[in-house]
Amino acid sequence: MQAACRRWGVEPTGVEVREGKDYPGVKTAHMSYAQLAQSDDLATVLQQEAPPGVNVTPVKEWRVLGTSVPRINRRDLLTGAHRFPSDQRRPGMLYGKVLRPPSYGAKLVSVDLAPAKAMNDVVAVQDGQFVALLRPRPSMPVSPEGDRRHCPMGARPASSSREVFDYLRKKAQGGVPKNPFAEALAGAHKSLKQTYHVPYVQHAPMEPRVALAEWTDGKLTVWTGTQGPFGYHGELVRTFRLANDQVRVVVPDFGCGFGGKHTGEAAVEAARLARAANRPVILQWTREEEFTWAYFRPAAVIDIEAGLDDKGGLTSWHFININSGGAAVDTPYRIPQARSRFVHQKLRCGRAPTAPWRPRQ
Repeated sequence: MQAACRRWGVEPTGVEVREGKDYPGVKTAHMSYAQLAQSDDLATVLQQEAPPGVNVTPVKEWRVLGTSVPRINRRDLLTGAHRFPSDQRRPGMLYGKVLRPPSYGAKLVSVDLAPAKAMNDVVAVQDGQFVALLRPRPSMPVSPEGDRRHCPMGARPASSSREVFDYLRKKAQGGVPKNPFAEALAGAHKSLKQTYHVPYVQHAPMEPRVALAEWTDGKLTVWTGTQGPFGYHGELVRTFRLANDQVRVVVPDFGCGFGGKHTGEAAVEAARLARAANRPVILQWTREEEFTWAYFRPAAVIDIEAGLDDKGGLTSWHFININSGGAAVDTPYRIPQARSRFVHQKLRCGRAPTAPWRPRQ
């Protein structure tokens, strides 16, 4: 604002900031922040605001801001030579395929791995409920099959989008709290009630989960796409009971995550298989696996009730958030009667995994 006032020679009351631009009283004139940043007017204003002994570099001496810095791997990206996590290769590497349950909470009853073991170069792995096959080529048509059933606690296929909101309301732990301000709401000059439904949403990264694991002299190296390499590192350390310096996580440029690559399921699975086979193993989830077994943005039912007086002021506020985390929304206004609550869903066998979700811009 100060720089714009200096440029146009007007008082602050004559300048409006709108949509990332400054407008002097005349609506046809405007200046973007980028244009102001390149002017000596802004440097002068910043110098006035800077602490003593701190000098602002004049615009004409800038060497980085305002310049185009090409990506060092732009040629590989344009030609398709860039190696994403799914493109990583190691000598003697095998390709993993895990047997997944038919629904959340289903448990393995039995599996016949004899046909797979009879195939050349195929390695069958079973560790309790964890079953997988390793093959030398990704195109090799090998898929483990087993007899599976729902767990005795009542696991069942996930509710459809049409059913899930009724299900959440019915399974709210302790029931859905009643509005303690119902009397005040009934006597309000105007009352507002609204229910919002938030569906389960998958992060849907362009590159599904993938990890390449290799054990060397008791040390583990994993190449994978992750938004939290330190979290993956800690998960691998805890799972395999290793020292911190025995695990290394390598993160090539990967096909996005949108908040969905903070847990290391694929990395742990690949490491288990690599240890069993004593060879490097790459494990890449299919798109179907990504949409079924990766965690979701939690679904929610949100009830809001509010009362207004004859001047439009809030007299009561009642906010209920079922299932989608403890961030019940408190209103910032001063209200005589206000309550915001988060309500858990009753735990059940087969509950879908959930975690934060970041919308794409």
